[in-house]
Amino acid sequence: MSFAPDRLGSGNRAVDCLWCSMQARSARKVILYLHGGGFTLGDAVSHGAMVARIAGACGLRAALVDYRLAPEHPYPAAIDDAQFAYEGLLARGFGGDDIILMGDSAGGGLVFTLLHRIEQQGLPKPRACVAISPWGDLTMAGESFRDNVASDIMLPIGWITRGRDAYVGAHDAAIPDISPIFATFTAPPPSFLVVAKHELLASDSYTLRDMLKDAGGDVAFHEEENLPHVWTFYQGKFAPADRTIMQIGDFVKRRL
Repeated sequence: MSFAPDRLGSGNRAVDCLWCSMQARSARKVILYLHGGGFTLGDAVSHGAMVARIAGACGLRAALVDYRLAPEHPYPAAIDDAQFAYEGLLARGFGGDDIILMGDSAGGGLVFTLLHRIEQQGLPKPRACVAISPWGDLTMAGESFRDNVASDIMLPIGWITRGRDAYVGAHDAAIPDISPIFATFTAPPPSFLVVAKHELLASDSYTLRDMLKDAGGDVAFHEEENLPHVWTFYQGKFAPADRTIMQIGDFVKRRL
């Protein structure tokens, strides 16, 4: 694995990131990765090994965005930083078709919040999107937020509620710039959603899958039984994590 710090964007519209790779075969295609952590935790250090492993499976480099966290930096800091990083890649000469948007949990939701901003602002769309256990509904109104409270051993309802409140603050959680399940997409790029059936955020993946399909998107969907939230985090130690990372790699390679 190799890692290199960098900043993407320009001036005060720039954000720290960490380039992660494992013998990347392409220098002209990249992953822009948005980490999870309920908008209050996570950084390049916590997610670097997993992102490097995913990048290796895809044969690419990944720019892991170290976006600002709540409560010190509530909405719109995280999504603004994600946009700064995306625009930074465009400024360096990457086209939309050269970029794979990818993320997990809160970062998986940010993937589609960013896609909505990209569409709204007329920026070049990414080649594809990948989301692992995405958090797409910060109103937390989906059935799994009730039905899977006891079965999700990794994501306590109290903790995720506090993270939501710290990020959203006085804003309306039902706006597309916070919860992408309320967005309207037009011809979205191919997407791959990965989710555990009994996790707290399962409903968000089902809703995102259906809305992307309804918008004309090509959506690959992989659901696992009896696995924890973002099980890919345990790469190198847990066979299902390694298998799922290889599936992500296969999806990206087919789209390239």
